[in-house]
Amino acid sequence: MKHTVWSVARFEFMRYFKWKHELINLVIIAGMFIVANGAGALMQWSKSKESFEVAVISDVALPLEYGGDDRLRLLKADISEKEARLADVDEQRLDGLLIVQSLDKAELFVGKEPAWRKELNKALSDAKLEFSLQQSAISKDTFEAWQKPIEIDQAFTANARKPASEVSKLLSFGLVLFSMMGVMTGFALFFASITSEKQHRVSELVVSAIPHQTWIDGKLLGLTGHGLKTVITWGIYGLLGLSVYNRFSGKEDLLLSTLSLPVVFVAILFALFGMLFWNAVMAAIASSIDDPNTSTRGTLMFLPMLFFMLVFPGMESPENTMMQVLSWLPFSSMAAMPIRLVHGLVPWWQVLGSFIVLLISVLYLRRIASRIFQAGMLFYGKEASWKQIWQWAMNRA
Repeated sequence: MKHTVWSVARFEFMRYFKWKHELINLVIIAGMFIVANGAGALMQWSKSKESFEVAVISDVALPLEYGGDDRLRLLKADISEKEARLADVDEQRLDGLLIVQSLDKAELFVGKEPAWRKELNKALSDAKLEFSLQQSAISKDTFEAWQKPIEIDQAFTANARKPASEVSKLLSFGLVLFSMMGVMTGFALFFASITSEKQHRVSELVVSAIPHQTWIDGKLLGLTGHGLKTVITWGIYGLLGLSVYNRFSGKEDLLLSTLSLPVVFVAILFALFGMLFWNAVMAAIASSIDDPNTSTRGTLMFLPMLFFMLVFPGMESPENTMMQVLSWLPFSSMAAMPIRLVHGLVPWWQVLGSFIVLLISVLYLRRIASRIFQAGMLFYGKEASWKQIWQWAMNRA
């Protein structure tokens, strides 16, 4: 029997899994990664070679730093040179002309949109601050001491539940998002697979050779495996995207150094069994549909998104009552529990209890899906009512 289940699972998985297409996707991903990293390095090198010159005419004795070898180089000019410097800007010999009229007002003339505006703003702000401090006879060190925040050394007690790292939070959030994509992928595959088999009466031939439960179990394993493949694939996309972002922003990649493997492992377990749960729901729904082109039950494919939408707002406050309830419900625990877990606020018995509830729900729901599948595959001519579906599920028809 187990051999038959795995045979069905392998058939369903390979039905939508093409090695050639996956290899092509991997090559494309690798190519994008190489190009993006190369472009990021080239962008950083190009920025380091940029140099801009701005002439400054100031009516205020601002302590600006003139000359230097920075990306933005300020050149001191006199008011008598205004027309000549404007001509230089117009002819692209200068990148800009700044006329400082007072501490609070200045005028900037440019020949094109200035990419160096942030550097100029910072230079002016620093100079204004230094000038104001000099006028008030306050040293810069004293002012910085006033601005320095109080240092707080945070320490956890012996039995404290420490929060996960920022990277683990990011990964778990990504995993929840990708799990939703895996669920939607599984829904689409189950809908297409079961409805097409029913229309072409393929299932009648198959279930005459193997039990209904075996056929459903095989489909659940195979198509959930395909959904898990979607999660992993999008996870790779996310990692590459994060790497590219770090390359462009110049930030250090702390992903592997701060990764909390236990948190990610538990999140993967919840994602896997959550997909099994929702795929069993979709198997039951698809089995009751007579014609997918006219049935209104196709909109039930979006039912999981309702629970994901309920969970995401709770990320800012993972221990509120609503999130605690959602983390126990099998409909939403695959998303809510990992979000609570990464904040380090969940007792181990709640994690275990929630997972057991999800596991029992999956085992029970696969039986329900098999009963509806058994009756629905032989029900033609009209769409079954919800009362009939309930009778099939309870095995009273």
